[in-house]
Amino acid sequence: MKQAAFSITAMASALALAGCAEVRAAGGDREAAEAPERQCFFARQVTGFRSPEDAEGRRDETRVLIEVGARDTYEFELLRRCPGLRHARRIELVRQGPGRICDGLDVDLVVPEDISPLRCPVTMVRKLPAEDPQARAGARD
Repeated sequence: MKQAAFSITAMASALALAGCAEVRAAGGDREAAEAPERQCFFARQVTGFRSPEDAEGRRDETRVLIEVGARDTYEFELLRRCPGLRHARRIELVRQGPGRICDGLDVDLVVPEDISPLRCPVTMVRKLPAEDPQARAGARD
């Protein structure tokens, strides 16, 4: 009798766990379907950069637009103001490990200056859609 009770309990537990696994898998699939596709690029694909203007027409020191290839524009949001960015003629993207740049943890932006480079940590990277007014004109063709 004890063995039969154990078998029923074990079978009930197995069914309950299987049911949980199905719910998790279904929930995971739904989350995967709703999650935006990661859009990444290699630093060697960067073709230019520009600083967007703020509401008063001044160059923004907390964001930079990175041009990648012939059509793509990525917006980088910086952790804090990066004063040298406003007048920079060039920037460097310093990878935090090998591979592609997909989010802010992957890269730091460096503005070379006369005395020492200014390192500006990146908190967010996102690809601008073609219809965004700040996206490259080539993306809308």
